[in-house]
Amino acid sequence: MNTLERPVIVGIREPRTWVKIFAEPFHQPVRSGTKRRTLRSGGKDLPLVGDLISCRRWTGQPYRSVTEVLRTGRITRSDWIAIERVRGRGVRLTEGSLVTVPGTASANGHLDAFAMADGFQSWRGMVEWFEAQYGLPFFGYLIEWEPLDA
Repeated sequence: MNTLERPVIVGIREPRTWVKIFAEPFHQPVRSGTKRRTLRSGGKDLPLVGDLISCRRWTGQPYRSVTEVLRTGRITRSDWIAIERVRGRGVRLTEGSLVTVPGTASANGHLDAFAMADGFQSWRGMVEWFEAQYGLPFFGYLIEWEPLDA
């Protein structure tokens, strides 16, 4: 091998920065650090653990104003997610390979805790918001992070 050639390393890349814009109800929780995750629709690419996230908000009219950084962080979890109605069973949550269906106290507790970690008061409130914003079923991905800034 020529000493000027660089070997190709497969599967390693520099951390990528993912810019995510947050709706108004989530500005303060993201800024304060109480909200450290987000669910996003679609996407062909999943962020990788170790990538960076830049959480932002529009300062004026969306797409016609600059953004303000609310918080930056390092991604600690990234997974596919689905929120969908199950006939006669309510609304099911699928996180990667974990499926939670409402009905038992532990399942209902998990769903409420999941919703509260995302800035909602309850699973029902989260489902109503996602249904109004995106419709159900919702298919997307979950990103969790640890703050880099204090």
